[in-house]
Amino acid sequence: MPKKSGKKSFLLLTALVLVLTALGIYANAWKDKCKVAAVVVEGNRILADKEIVALAKVPMNTLLFDLDLFAIEQRVLQNEYMKSVAVHRDLPDRIRISVEERVPVAALLLEKLYYLDADGYVLPAVQSRHVFDLPVLTGVLDGREFSPGKPIRNKDVLEALRVLSLARQVDDDVFRNISEICVASGKDFVFYTAEFGVPVILGREEIGIQLVKFESFWKSVVARQGADRLQYIDLRFEDQVVVRWNHNDGDVHS
Repeated sequence: MPKKSGKKSFLLLTALVLVLTALGIYANAWKDKCKVAAVVVEGNRILADKEIVALAKVPMNTLLFDLDLFAIEQRVLQNEYMKSVAVHRDLPDRIRISVEERVPVAALLLEKLYYLDADGYVLPAVQSRHVFDLPVLTGVLDGREFSPGKPIRNKDVLEALRVLSLARQVDDDVFRNISEICVASGKDFVFYTAEFGVPVILGREEIGIQLVKFESFWKSVVARQGADRLQYIDLRFEDQVVVRWNHNDGDVHS
């Protein structure tokens, strides 16, 4: 009996090897038929599909499994707007490129136009189907500090970007109401509203609280009395908003 059982096991093992070998041969033959017919791009809003496909340089009709996916990723990452890139084989005949873009949050006008993302990466101007209506950073800035594709080190500019990030957290309307931030080394910020360009003085401490005060004052007071009469708003004082109206000595709102 044991000899019979051993012979049966041997036959089963031989059959299994033959099946796996046949599957391997079939798989290799099938892989040789998988050729690139299309490149699909997803996750992009700023760069057009054709720009990313051009960067990827994926040759059509090449065997799908002969492509170096890492090399494709590295080519796409050369664009300053690319934050991360993942390339996959999409069987039977496509390459899928999934991207995460750097999204501009501010504009910077030096010798030419640049954008900055929330992390402080410098981005070149780009033609896009999405038009950027962004706050502009102004002030005494050294253009040599800003190089496309590299993060900035200027602490005042980084702090101005934090102001914009906090403004968006408070309310998207607050962010959209900031048209310009004047950056001066170590000094309080001054931003100008999109409506009537009212200067708003913002201290460096407790910026989020100051922006909440600004939102409340703008919605409850300015919406009623009109921004055209405002000379300036000062948010630096605790528990109050100091303003000056035209034809008025001044006013304080708690």
